[in-house]
Amino acid sequence: MGRYSILAADPERFSEGEAVIRRSFATVASQFGLTRENAPSNPAFLPDGALSTDAAAGKEMYFLYDKDKIIGFIQLVVISNSVVDLSKLCVLPEYRSRGGGRQLLDFAKARAKAMGRSKLTVGIIEKNTALKSWYVKNGFIPTGARIYEDLPFLVGFLECRLSEKPSLF
Repeated sequence: MGRYSILAADPERFSEGEAVIRRSFATVASQFGLTRENAPSNPAFLPDGALSTDAAAGKEMYFLYDKDKIIGFIQLVVISNSVVDLSKLCVLPEYRSRGGGRQLLDFAKARAKAMGRSKLTVGIIEKNTALKSWYVKNGFIPTGARIYEDLPFLVGFLECRLSEKPSLF
């Protein structure tokens, strides 16, 4: 068990959670020159009501708490019978490097496995080498990258296999 608690996102606190997501991703937006104009889909520019929309679409969402304060977020999106995509994993800047992100990631792996899925995927800004290294350190492998016309950066993809069968040789 980690130092923080992870609970299903409470609809009564969605707007507080949206503020945490925006503030958490603002550092990345600033670092990579993202704006509402050149990257409107970036979580730094998450519109009010987005979590309600995502909940209605069946996306699983969880808040990371330090006591009663929301300090992080994670969203899980079922892609197929075997794949869950990890979205919007974030921790407030003042809480980073304290294990909360790792706790959210471990939770996502366990939850995806409990859902019967064998793979967890994530897309990141390919040039965000620190984040990419963090995912690799935590069991993910890079699987490629793609340019999207509506984004000013290359999107890198990583995946983590959740239920590898042990080799007999």
